[in-house]
Amino acid sequence: MAFQIREKHMTKDNLVIFIEGDNNQWHSAFEWQKKEFNKVLKYGTMKSMGGLYSPIYETSNIIMKNGYRYQFVIFNHWNPCFLVNLDTKKIREVKYYEISKSKFHVHDSLNNILNISNEDISKYNESRNDSM
Repeated sequence: MAFQIREKHMTKDNLVIFIEGDNNQWHSAFEWQKKEFNKVLKYGTMKSMGGLYSPIYETSNIIMKNGYRYQFVIFNHWNPCFLVNLDTKKIREVKYYEISKSKFHVHDSLNNILNISNEDISKYNESRNDSM
């Protein structure tokens, strides 16, 4: 199955955010959901460097939309994430992914396994940029 992610589906930080729907479906987040989720995620800040399990959570402010009150909840700094309708008590999971071009890292032993040169890697990396 192929699909396309268009710029309209992404946040300014190159995140794609999906909200769990009914019947095991996932939907691209609405603009208000992307904006509010990004606030609570505080994307781009260093919150955790791994290590021990940290049973904590963060919540967004209460968001009023279409007559309902919503709140995002993020556990353990990054995942799992949920959107809760405080009036209906409906809980929906939230998935997010960073979509950006990555550079291929030079690693001598891997280069030997792949039979690829540093020049080949440099040529590839030059074609990449940090933005989409």
